[in-house]
Amino acid sequence: MIRMHPKPPLRKYEQARVLGGGSSINGQMANRGAPTTTMNGNSRCSWMELGECAPFFKKLETDVDIATTGMATMAP
Repeated sequence: MIRMHPKPPLRKYEQARVLGGGSSINGQMANRGAPTTTMNGNSRCSWMELGECAPFFKKLETDVDIATTGMATMAP
């Protein structure tokens, strides 16, 4: 038996069909680790010294509520 379905309605944009909706796909974040985690002599993280990673985290951050010297104020 062949079933004919009408065309689906046109949408202005696609919407995610997963648990959490579009935010589960569109949300992006980067977490700063605690300095003690990377500075304790862990050989697997030797490249992650704070001085080397800080510029990359500053490029990602925007915190308009709390002004601190270690964080950037504008992100891309």
